[in-house]
Amino acid sequence: MINRFLSESKNTKKFIGLWLYDDDETFWSGYVEDFNDEFVNFRHFSKYGKPDGMIVERIDNIKTIDFDDNYSEAMKYLSENHNKLDQSIEN
Repeated sequence: MINRFLSESKNTKKFIGLWLYDDDETFWSGYVEDFNDEFVNFRHFSKYGKPDGMIVERIDNIKTIDFDDNYSEAMKYLSENHNKLDQSIEN
């Protein structure tokens, strides 16, 4: 099941949310660049939709994946329009 979500995110640049096993309830939003049996390369975006780098995470450290939810759709919109939003704020 996890491979299906990761594959779809990679192939279509579909935004997903990754929750990780740790004490801080770490959450990343973005899309999968690549993955294998052990690791996922994840393109992360800030909460304002701006590119925030690449994250390499162990597959077995993923607690849950948010897929096809409102937050992921909103993040996709922000990532596609963050420049327009920045310009409107400046004006």
